Parts: sequence; C-alpha cells; structure tokens
Amino acid sequence: MLFSTTKLLAAASSAIVLLAHGAAADDWECKKTPEGWCTLGIVGIFHGREGNVAIQWKDATIFNSKCDRIGQKLGINEHQSIYSKLPWTVEITRLNWNGDYNNIAMAYGAFSAEDFHCFTEVNGKINYCKKEFPCNEPGPR
Repeated sequence: MLFSTTKLLAAASSAIVLLAHGAAADDWECKKTPEGWCTLGIVGIFHGREGNVAIQWKDATIFNSKCDRIGQKLGINEHQSIYSKLPWTVEITRLNWNGDYNNIAMAYGAFSAEDFHCFTEVNGKINYCKKEFPCNEPGPR
C-alpha cells in the first residue's frame, strides 16, 4: 500500500504530538483528587490558518483519584462513550471542532458537567481540557 508524502507527514506529526502530550501535559491534565473523584482529560491539536482554524480532538483519558490512567480513547468525537475501569462509560456530550473549542460537556452516571478547565500550550498548537467528576456516582440516568 502506498501513502503520499503528505499523509505520512501528517501521521508522523500526530504521533509526535501525542507523544509530546504524554510527557508535557500529565501534570496539568490530572492532579490528585479526593477518593471517589476522577478526572477526564481531553487533548486537541489546532490546525489551519488564521481566520480559518479548527481543532482535531486526539485523545480523551480518564484518571482515577491517584492520577492512574484507567481509560482512554484516541480520535474522539461528540456523542462518544469512553470505556474505562469504572462501572459506567464516560459520555462526551458536546465537543466542538471549530468556534468555541472549550465548550465541552460530559456525563457519568447521574452527573453531568459543562465547565471544563482548558489550557493551550506548545506555541498555541495543543489544547488541553479537563474536568474532575464524582466517579462513585449512582448509575445511569
């Protein structure tokens, strides 16, 4: 199977960014929380030119209260479930590709939230967002 140079460069670029994300963002992405609380961390990469910028959401990771990774999904979209070691899935209920990138919503069991904390780094190219949530919450709504 032949790949174009452009596709190979794009794939390599995405892999490098995800590797950099793993090393650079871990401290920001998750801070230890009280027992029974978890963190959903989401990473996106900005692309395009000024005036026509979009974000490609690359990774959603669920951390337990000790910041151990207990679930992850690569290549995330709105209205997706993220499976983990928790009893229920974490649902991404809103995730924008352009416009208000940080307008994200999630749900876990009976809990839902829209107030993610977001941070942009690496020369404004990578967007990190996170939300702590009660992960011992009663079952689905």
